[in-house]
Amino acid sequence: MFTTYQSKLFERTMLVSGVDKFVFSRPDDAQWNFQAGQYMIFHIPQGTEHAARRQYSIASTPSEKRYLEFIIGYIPKGIASTYLPLMKIGDLLTMQGPAGVFIHRPSPRPAIYLATGTGIAPMFSMISDKLADQSFTQNIYLYWGLRYYNDIYYLDYLINLKNKYPQRFEFCICLSRETDIEAKVKKEHIPFCTCGHVNTGVEMMLQKIQKTHKEFDYYLCGSMIVVESLRVYCADKGVVKEQVAFEKFTF
Repeated sequence: MFTTYQSKLFERTMLVSGVDKFVFSRPDDAQWNFQAGQYMIFHIPQGTEHAARRQYSIASTPSEKRYLEFIIGYIPKGIASTYLPLMKIGDLLTMQGPAGVFIHRPSPRPAIYLATGTGIAPMFSMISDKLADQSFTQNIYLYWGLRYYNDIYYLDYLINLKNKYPQRFEFCICLSRETDIEAKVKKEHIPFCTCGHVNTGVEMMLQKIQKTHKEFDYYLCGSMIVVESLRVYCADKGVVKEQVAFEKFTF
């Protein structure tokens, strides 16, 4: 149900430098809901001009009825990146939604999620939603690309998911600018991190379990350049386009 409403800011928390978590109110309509992976449209005020519209994926799950959670990365001099950090708890922001078709597709195949940066936001919602669904039995593999170990957030959340669903969920954080995991990463986090890009993690996993790329569905989210490169990667490995869903973040 596409709705326009005034959303109240409940919480803003810095996750890492340049990335904040925002928690906003949901619409008052008890019938309103969204599908995991969808986004909301923020109306960012610009003085007397028409509001700028920016799309942000929902990171919380549809089962969370108290609020909507967003993971937002800031862009230098960006309209939303300038306005949102100045909001105070209790301030109102016009939102529209939900929108988007980046949702989990019914399939007998296990799924590989490939995210970079804040492209992880819809995947937190999608993965948590599916793992909690008792009718969903396929395995889920998440590979999240970041530059440095200090860029990681929500690691405890992912570890808890892994511990709760040990047979169905695997994840690896791929650090493209790190060269020595043991020197930079806390000992207890080493099993969940590797050097390189997300495709590095996929190749290691497939070799370990002796599967081919074509035996999985793929969900891709990140910047336009990254998503396009991952689509090429999937195609080069023989994965048909019907097995690939994606969401491109524009800035």
